[in-house]
Amino acid sequence: MDQSSRPHDARRARETDSVRARDVDRVEACGLLDAALEDGQLTAAEHSERTASAMKAEFVEALRALIGDLQLPGESAEAATSSEPTRWPRWVRRTIGVVVVVLAASVLGVVVRQVGAHPDAPISALVQAQVPNLTEGRGIGEFVQRYREKFGDTEAVDVTFFPEYAVVTQGDPAQRYRYDGEFTTSGSAGTTDKRPIDLADLDLDTLSRVLAGAPSSMGLAGGSISHLVLASPPQVLGTQPIITLFAEGAGGKTGMMMVAFDGSLIRLDQPS
Repeated sequence: MDQSSRPHDARRARETDSVRARDVDRVEACGLLDAALEDGQLTAAEHSERTASAMKAEFVEALRALIGDLQLPGESAEAATSSEPTRWPRWVRRTIGVVVVVLAASVLGVVVRQVGAHPDAPISALVQAQVPNLTEGRGIGEFVQRYREKFGDTEAVDVTFFPEYAVVTQGDPAQRYRYDGEFTTSGSAGTTDKRPIDLADLDLDTLSRVLAGAPSSMGLAGGSISHLVLASPPQVLGTQPIITLFAEGAGGKTGMMMVAFDGSLIRLDQPS
């Protein structure tokens, strides 16, 4: 090995260790963990523990540690285990890169369109007014309506809701879209063997009440929902679609809650 490359490699490793994780990084890591559960690399208990850790991860290095021993979709075992220690998995980097570009472009497009219609309005207010809070029942109800108008039905592979936008996977081969009042293509997710969910099965009135009380149920009174995921669970966990809610409270404490589409409780994890 070239001795002169070691200082550069060490510096690059330190720089990568200090990179803070984004919500999209955490979601992609959880997708890898779901795939690992499906093909038998992880037990249900391991999957649950790692997923909870991934959603709390502050740095990219912590996410990499959670998937570093896994074989990745579309790659051989040798490729998965021999990649450079500071390198994020190839297909994750491609997906994240596409999402970032599309997110930036779509936000810019919203600002340009709205400023043309309302030249005196503050840009921040225009962007925030584009879509209601998508971690509340009203926002999710509007999303379902717009989804039906866009695609002609209400079936999806999965949907992740954040307060200001949603990321949805739809169809097979799966296509990923970002929704922030409009649907924008953000890249292909490839073929999938996940069972589709039907958003029309959501009990929106009950879900609204669940979302309003979820932080308190998780022991995070005064906290808020950071995001929620709608998807069919891995087969070992059942067949009914589930909603996984994540909340944040004071002091960085987090909690997780799983409910069925009718609002019935499946699992509740409170901060220790």
